[in-house]
Amino acid sequence: MVPWVFMRVSKAMRKTVLGLLIGLGVTAFSQHPPAKSGANAAPKPVSHYMRETGLLYLEDVESTLEQSRKDGLEGSTDDSLSQIHAKSLDGLENRIEINVSSSGDRQYFELLKRTRLAAQQSADISNLAGHRRTVEEATEFGKELDMYPECYAQAMWVAKSGVFKAGKCTEERLVRTWRVVLDEESKAAESDLVNSRERLAHTLCGNSATYETCADAHILEERIHHESTPTARPQPISEELRTKCLPFVDGSVDKVLAKAMPLPPRECREVVGWMRDNRLGALYDEQPKEK
Repeated sequence: MVPWVFMRVSKAMRKTVLGLLIGLGVTAFSQHPPAKSGANAAPKPVSHYMRETGLLYLEDVESTLEQSRKDGLEGSTDDSLSQIHAKSLDGLENRIEINVSSSGDRQYFELLKRTRLAAQQSADISNLAGHRRTVEEATEFGKELDMYPECYAQAMWVAKSGVFKAGKCTEERLVRTWRVVLDEESKAAESDLVNSRERLAHTLCGNSATYETCADAHILEERIHHESTPTARPQPISEELRTKCLPFVDGSVDKVLAKAMPLPPRECREVVGWMRDNRLGALYDEQPKEK
């Protein structure tokens, strides 16, 4: 089996880009003006509700980070646990959103969301550190970029003290470090692609071959790329079919089974999504065939 490492890396890159876009969205489109980040910004009280919820939020962030790092080390493609943690955090954010009213609570909420993004960034940094040649380089790389320990410590301090005070976990710094991480991921993906191609060439054409000299490697990669890229374009829907099927768009399988509506023409399956339910197959099979 040929190890297509670069395919796994590109998936990780998509997750990172998504995290970056979320962070940029918070910065650019938030309806709430950014809080003062200077050391002289006046401390603001945070409600008891927000402090308790913040602790729950941070627990979920920690669990998410642990799972993300585990997935990165094992090369896992099963996102079920990560999705569970993400849904839990999304649910907490929705509940916070409808309860937040004071300025202190709002600023703390924004800090919690930055901490979540910093955790995602930290997981990606851990994966990227593995591309460094020495342990010293890997340690230094993470130390320069990883904001999560500071963001977590600041968010935890606010939860315990009940007072919001500006710290170093700022949006500007988060976006700045994301740019570096994205650049490093791009380099890592390119390196993995080159290494994967060379391993493929060695497997197919011998250890002395390179990707450039192994014709079979080019052919196999082109075939895989061709098979994974959809080439067939959907055919346009005819006006006759559109008119025939339009009355059934708002129907359902249950209505047909309850005889609350007639069975639509079989060809409407091409344009009416609910008709692709397997339960309709038996009904069409029971119809007398045309001679």
